[in-house]
Amino acid sequence: MKTNHPQFCVVLITTAAMALAVSDIAHGDTIVYNLKSQFSTSQNPNGPWSYNLGSSHITQPIADAHLIGWGWDPSWDGSIVQRISPDPIYQQHDWIVGDIVIHSLSWCYGGQSEFGNITWTSPSAGTISISGLAWDAGFFAGRDTSWDLTVDGTLLASRSSVYDLYRTDPEASFANNLLSGKSLTDIPVQAGDVVTFQVEATTYYGHWVGIDEVITLTPVPEPATLFLLGLGSLALLRKRGK
Repeated sequence: MKTNHPQFCVVLITTAAMALAVSDIAHGDTIVYNLKSQFSTSQNPNGPWSYNLGSSHITQPIADAHLIGWGWDPSWDGSIVQRISPDPIYQQHDWIVGDIVIHSLSWCYGGQSEFGNITWTSPSAGTISISGLAWDAGFFAGRDTSWDLTVDGTLLASRSSVYDLYRTDPEASFANNLLSGKSLTDIPVQAGDVVTFQVEATTYYGHWVGIDEVITLTPVPEPATLFLLGLGSLALLRKRGK
């Protein structure tokens, strides 16, 4: 269609630019949340991450020559920590500097009712993809732990045992422990939805479980943002039409 009205062309170009802007906002830029690199030893909650026993944030800090983080009991039960130096006790096991590990709670400390967990709370609506590993960090005979991965209470992946499982084993991957019909990619979330990785002792004593978790969020704008952009586009059209 040809036109000899410059103002009409300007309106079309400007409207197209606004449409592209809305499209960009709707798709959003991805934001990567990495538990290991973002682990905090000074604040809990730590942005969208929190380190918990049951539904309560752990408030007791732990620090020694080999690890640092959060603990419920001096014997390390119910603790969520990061290794900061090698430990001769664990040299032959799969627990290296920088690893995040959770110690499931022994049954004598309520391990059948209180579960150590790490949560991530979505700061906005959008879609998320989850990747990660969970493995045996201690290799103690007679000690084992199960784990669950949920999004806002919906179980996506689960494993009944980590015993003798190295991080390099295929079975350590979240993706290889998916429930039938579930997916770890393009999961729709609303602001405030919670991703939970939870461990539970399956033997009398608790046990160390290594975890490496990455969540990628693609946010979408709030409906009010799109509405305002639409109003702006209409106002410009009306102004140009005068």
